[in-house]
Amino acid sequence: MNPHDPESVNKKLLKTSLSTVWSHVYIAALRDLDLKKIQELRVAISDIRSNWPENDSYYGRANLMCEWVAISGILSEPPRKPRGTEAIMQDCQILGRYLDLTSDDHVS
Repeated sequence: MNPHDPESVNKKLLKTSLSTVWSHVYIAALRDLDLKKIQELRVAISDIRSNWPENDSYYGRANLMCEWVAISGILSEPPRKPRGTEAIMQDCQILGRYLDLTSDDHVS
């Protein structure tokens, strides 16, 4: 199974990664993330970037959300005060609902 093949993208991995991004961005809005949470967030962002199929209609939105996390300051060590966390969390929810609406376990 090739993870870059649109037919083999695991929706569960994407939903788990979106949940991680949402929860860690929420925590970052309240307080600085510890190094473990920063690393978990980096992995989740990497999973979304590398597994969301480029031919999917929500690819651009998923990629943009990942960029927002990167430029927000959350991934900085030490973290900067994050900016735009509400928009990031809203996009996580929109992308998650989109995945719920797709018909099977794969995004195409």
